[in-house]
Amino acid sequence: MMHEIAIGIVLGATARVTLSALQVAGAIIAQQMGLGFVTSVDPTQGQQGVLVGNFLTMLGVTLLFATDSHHLVIAALNDSYTIFSPGETVSSGDVASLVTRAFAAAFRLGLQLSGPFLVFGLVFNMGLGVLARLMPQMQVYFVGVPLAILAGFVIFAAVLATMMGSFLDYFVGVMHELIPQS
Repeated sequence: MMHEIAIGIVLGATARVTLSALQVAGAIIAQQMGLGFVTSVDPTQGQQGVLVGNFLTMLGVTLLFATDSHHLVIAALNDSYTIFSPGETVSSGDVASLVTRAFAAAFRLGLQLSGPFLVFGLVFNMGLGVLARLMPQMQVYFVGVPLAILAGFVIFAAVLATMMGSFLDYFVGVMHELIPQS
């Protein structure tokens, strides 16, 4: 029984880590937009999280159900009995490799999804730095923060569909890795 519980924990943790890529992307996006200090309770984790990350996570879960991708999670759990036969020992190296790959891939995807905002933050902050040097009397912070938030939301609206499409493709790919090929 402990063996089956351990397998279920590994599969569930893999799906959860895959979903946490959106939380990573949201934290980076919020930081670049100037909203990194705005937090709220994340209902999926039961702790504080940045608002953009919570929005992306909830949108990701909604899209998983809307596109019937949650059936892949159920199929992976069902087919886990094919991969790990009951009573058979599981190699800890395989589990460690799966966990390591899942964490690395989730972090990489979070960085990739927030890529446009990293470029925006770099260019925008460099522009504000040049403006501060050219006009020392101007309060750059009071001009820059509202502009960063406005431009960030414009970019967010422009790339949201592409971001979520990339996330769905990534999630489906991870779930297909967990389902054995028949």
